[in-house]
Amino acid sequence: MKKDNFTYTTNPNNGTIESRGFLEVTKGDHTGMPKRTDASPEFYERGHTNASSHGGGNHTLNIHPQAKDLNHGAYYTMEQGERDALKSGAVFSEK
Repeated sequence: MKKDNFTYTTNPNNGTIESRGFLEVTKGDHTGMPKRTDASPEFYERGHTNASSHGGGNHTLNIHPQAKDLNHGAYYTMEQGERDALKSGAVFSEK
């Protein structure tokens, strides 16, 4: 399924969602985030697999429960490194 800048594929054997596409630097936007459900407990945040600041959308294929310390810690640090690299001319693309 093509959404935002990525194509999402669900593995029929285990339900794992894979995304492929190109990262870009965009203004992050959390408008229209999916509501919390039993699968996304209150003590977890709704985190993006592909950051909204990289062109990832606010749909259920790209939003997953993430612990707050992970979302604001290591995951944020990784996303910032990707943004810095993209601003320097790097191209992150599918293989």
